Amino acid sequence: MEPDGLSTFLAAAIAAMSGIVGEPGAQNFDLQAGSAGQPPALTISGMGRSINLGPGDLSAVRLEVEPQPALIIRFEAEGAAWMAETTTMALGQPLVLSVCGQQVAAPIVHEPITGGEVMISGAFDSETLTGIAGLISGQVLCPIPAGQK
Repeated sequence: MEPDGLSTFLAAAIAAMSGIVGEPGAQNFDLQAGSAGQPPALTISGMGRSINLGPGDLSAVRLEVEPQPALIIRFEAEGAAWMAETTTMALGQPLVLSVCGQQVAAPIVHEPITGGEVMISGAFDSETLTGIAGLISGQVLCPIPAGQK
């Protein structure tokens, strides 16, 4: 189940991506490194540690649609090393993935993630995953909270 407000939060990203995304189906997202002053959109937390990752910290963002919608995120060296170390310590514990400060998933770690890649799937449709991909790839900027404009 999606956290409260996540659908509303992602609606703008999904709408913005509708003009960028091509035909439905598997798709690679261009990484927009250095989005002017934009903080990293992806935060991963676990075991009292966290890492913030922007488009420059990722090597690939890909949407797969078969057999079920899934977003694959591949990290550059620093993120891959952090993920391997943290998930080795976090067996049986949740690893929280947040996009623009909104929690999108908190899976339980069943085995260390040492390949430098994670997959988000399950309760998300391809449209929602497209919105998430747009935000973490830098193609769509994170919304600024009302009190911070």
